[in-house]
Amino acid sequence: MNSVLITGGEKPEYKYVENFIKSKYVCVADSGIEWVLENGINFDTLVGDMDSISDKDILKSLPKEKIIILPEDKDDTDTLFGLKYIKNNNLGKVTLIGGGGGRLDHLLGIYSLFDSDLSPDIWITKREIIYKVKGLFNIDGMAQKNISIFPLDKDVCSISSNGLKWELSMVDWKYRSIGISNLIIKDNAWIDTGDSNVLLILPVIGNKFE
Repeated sequence: MNSVLITGGEKPEYKYVENFIKSKYVCVADSGIEWVLENGINFDTLVGDMDSISDKDILKSLPKEKIIILPEDKDDTDTLFGLKYIKNNNLGKVTLIGGGGGRLDHLLGIYSLFDSDLSPDIWITKREIIYKVKGLFNIDGMAQKNISIFPLDKDVCSISSNGLKWELSMVDWKYRSIGISNLIIKDNAWIDTGDSNVLLILPVIGNKFE
């Protein structure tokens, strides 16, 4: 079984992420529970110090056995604790939903996770889907959409592609290189990162991938 972690911050409309949630273990971090309840999503575990929930009374209606309350004074954010919980319970690949907008330090904190063993496989904010990719990644049905590329590894990497306006093999990709707002020009485009870890950022609307 794979899992999804739903946290606070901006999220897309439920219809755009429904397929990412179905048949998954659903872990929720803190105020993410408000979005979960609004959309009638069944969840398995709620973690957090609950300081960001606007109406604490909603906790009274939830099964106590599904709630893990954390102290406010702690080293980990609620999101990081949720990722650790998923890893420690061997709940498979994880899709993180939320964390967009809001506080910049929280946003950067999530981004930094992609260079750790707690990295989510997919991160979905209100407008973007961020994939951690290694090897071949097919991009179907996304012509005329933008894509951005961020290498994660500290070594020089070789990235090839087909179906982009500016093909990636033309670039000497190094750590902290960026490729912002490239254009997908074919419906059956692809990117191959070889042995390198790369973040690909695509728009939520029109995205068919899971």
